[in-house]
Amino acid sequence: MFGKPNLPPYWSLGWQQASWKYINQSMIEDVIDEYEKNSMPLETVYLDIPYMKDYADFTVDTETFPRLKELAERLHNNG
Repeated sequence: MFGKPNLPPYWSLGWQQASWKYINQSMIEDVIDEYEKNSMPLETVYLDIPYMKDYADFTVDTETFPRLKELAERLHNNG
């Protein structure tokens, strides 16, 4: 009658990294590089409010995150 529950997305089952202290793109890239260097799995990286311009939703501060699109593409290409 009720069936089986749906599985969550595959990426949500892996390691997820988040911290409010990552204040610029360079810090995020360093964290990702360390995961890769140490062959540690990393499925998701959450950015907190420092990526926003003036803390406004749906904005990106291009001074602190100048290449956010390229970072997202790098992560996507690395699976």
